[in-house]
Amino acid sequence: YQRRVHGDFKKGKMTDKEENPMKKKLAIAHQEGLPARVFMFIPNIVGYLRIASLSVAFFFCTKDYRLFLTFYIISYILDQVDGMAARHFKQCSKFGAMLDMMIDRSATVSLMVLLGSIYPNWFGYFLGMALIDIVSHWYQMYSSVLWGADTHKAGLADENILVQFYYKFPGVLFTCVLGAESYTCGLYWMHYDPEMNNLGLFKVGFAAAAFIFHFKQLISVVQLWASWNRIVAKDCIDIIDKREKDKQALQVLISPYFQVIK
Repeated sequence: YQRRVHGDFKKGKMTDKEENPMKKKLAIAHQEGLPARVFMFIPNIVGYLRIASLSVAFFFCTKDYRLFLTFYIISYILDQVDGMAARHFKQCSKFGAMLDMMIDRSATVSLMVLLGSIYPNWFGYFLGMALIDIVSHWYQMYSSVLWGADTHKAGLADENILVQFYYKFPGVLFTCVLGAESYTCGLYWMHYDPEMNNLGLFKVGFAAAAFIFHFKQLISVVQLWASWNRIVAKDCIDIIDKREKDKQALQVLISPYFQVIK
């Protein structure tokens, strides 16, 4: 049935025709040492440095707030460097994109848990913000790849206008990330150095950062809804495709009987 209707197609598996070229390409890649080279792409090395910097930062998070902020800010700066390095050296990779997002989400969740521990009355708030960030970005990544995009930042034709504005309009993504990081780091700083609350300039900057942080969270909610719709749309297309294939299969099965009758 499967072979008559769909040729060599086997549900859920690659055919021999598809698998052999891929095996050959992977063999060539290993012979040339490509896997090791991808792991050692400059932007990926920057990512490893970010992991090291964050590890040091959170080691000191309850011991020395100055060291925590220093190494956390270093990690944020490196986050800006890895994207520029990938474009400059033409070393963009799917592994690098996933590594970058994993580090971003890990840093966000870790900082939210830390803030929830030093502001226990607001633990639910910080937990909610962390969950929105993780779930939204995971669905955005999955739905983007499902529709053929390389990363969750690539953008698709049907992308929500607010999400497009966030990822594509110059400076918006940088400003939102900077504002969100400034807000969370500011909350941490105020806990260990309450005198910061008495500085007028700090108050103004913190208020602006708080607004940007919650605007970013709003975008995350919109992004989540748009991703859900994109995944459901793919399900609908798959259902229609299956229906058409079943019709073709039925025609193939019954056509010999009609020929006999004729």
